[in-house]
Amino acid sequence: MNYAYVYYFSDSSKLSEFLVSYESLKATHPKYPVYCMLGEACINQKFVNFLNSIGVGFLVCDTPCSIATRNSSGYRTSTFDVMGKMDVFLHTQFDKIVCIDTDTYISKNIDELFNAPDGSMATHHDELDVNRGGCNSGVLVIKPSIDTWNKLYASIQDGFTSNKFEFKNDQDFLNYIYDYDNNPRLKLNYIYNLVFRLANEYIKNPLFDATSVKIWHMCTPIVQKLEDVSTPRCFVNRNGLQDYSLTDEIFNKYTTFYDEIINKYKKLYPYLPLANTVTYAEQNNINALSLLINCDTTPEDNLFAILSNITSQRYIMSKDIQVMLWGDNVPYNLLQNKLFSSLNISVLIGNNTKETVLKKCKTNYALYLDNFLFTSPEMLWEIFREMDKYPNSSLQFDIVNDNYIKIDTVDVLSLNSNFDIKSIDLQLGVRI
Repeated sequence: MNYAYVYYFSDSSKLSEFLVSYESLKATHPKYPVYCMLGEACINQKFVNFLNSIGVGFLVCDTPCSIATRNSSGYRTSTFDVMGKMDVFLHTQFDKIVCIDTDTYISKNIDELFNAPDGSMATHHDELDVNRGGCNSGVLVIKPSIDTWNKLYASIQDGFTSNKFEFKNDQDFLNYIYDYDNNPRLKLNYIYNLVFRLANEYIKNPLFDATSVKIWHMCTPIVQKLEDVSTPRCFVNRNGLQDYSLTDEIFNKYTTFYDEIINKYKKLYPYLPLANTVTYAEQNNINALSLLINCDTTPEDNLFAILSNITSQRYIMSKDIQVMLWGDNVPYNLLQNKLFSSLNISVLIGNNTKETVLKKCKTNYALYLDNFLFTSPEMLWEIFREMDKYPNSSLQFDIVNDNYIKIDTVDVLSLNSNFDIKSIDLQLGVRI
């Protein structure tokens, strides 16, 4: 039989996590070849040659990763995300394909997945380990089929005609095509796609065996933090005093492997756009930053979202960030949440203003963060980089959207100088 493992990514931002997942798969000695299905942004001869040099084949993906319908004013009316991944159905040269997301870590051989029925996937669960229905296509077993892809194409055309897509993403489409919720034969065991951030919920079950897990699904580049708290789904744990020590061993094993693989590829292929494996602040010895939040004007739910947002920033060490809360309404119970145990949080009691809080900062720079979210996980890293580029200068960041239209402004104040303010465009942030 002609079988293959296939990864899909539409741009180079997924390259680092793909290499880590691929090397973890290769370490299990799979019987079948590995391919990358690449979007147009990734396709050039040098990159294809690189894939060939590490033993990975190349498949073409002509469909955009995501598309949208728009009204006459140009505003989005619906989107279809991760649509490009469905081009895997066009590759009928294979009898069966196991699609694996790039943000996975394979710990044991999984060749037996090729014996699973067409359409096999794991089921979505939420943070309380409750089956919420639908499938998780992070690991997907399919028989390529032109007929299936034609159904997708017809649905897309109908969406453009009606100005609204029937499906929001690839998982909605797959759930419909395979009637997944009503077909128990297609539901893979959790060991083939265990979402890492939910591991502690599984571990509470005395029958759970962490050593049996074959595929850990990180669901985000793990260089962010132990817990992915950047998505609203995680806010269900907002009052939970959870102990994450049970997953430390898994986390440390993965991050050690991640660093080892990325450092190896950086030496062999210095031209590749690979992620950092040490924090930017540590690497460049730059000045620290205070994030100032007025709790009297920031609702508790917003404060939870902001603190969660800070912990999910990549490449920045907690010791380089001072979070200063002030006001008469500081929610002390919220600060006991173990999600925020790594943050350096100071609480200022008494009658304070922005000016008096600034004087109490112990860092060289300060940023007022009232009701503001970093929607990019690398925004603090970008701010630190500009701080390093313009030492002792205050910085004004014009927050822009994908089309570089200004949507907000934040100021990073230098506490050591009255130099002219440097104006910088930055993607993406949002006022809440």
